[in-house]
Amino acid sequence: IIQIDINPASIGAHSKVDMALVGDIKSTLRALLPLVEEKTDRKFLDKALEDYRDARKGLDDLAKPSEKAI
Repeated sequence: IIQIDINPASIGAHSKVDMALVGDIKSTLRALLPLVEEKTDRKFLDKALEDYRDARKGLDDLAKPSEKAI
């Protein structure tokens, strides 16, 4: 987990982070963007999307109102 926050006191407040960056999100991401390498291997992305779809199974049906009143 990478957290970018303008407030250093907020870093890691809700979960453990692997990398903490203190700064304005817009300027920090603009500074990092030239360092990012494009990836063409979709294996990780496809697996993450599959896991997301599996986790969502049935949740949409639960969110729909039932026809019976409670």
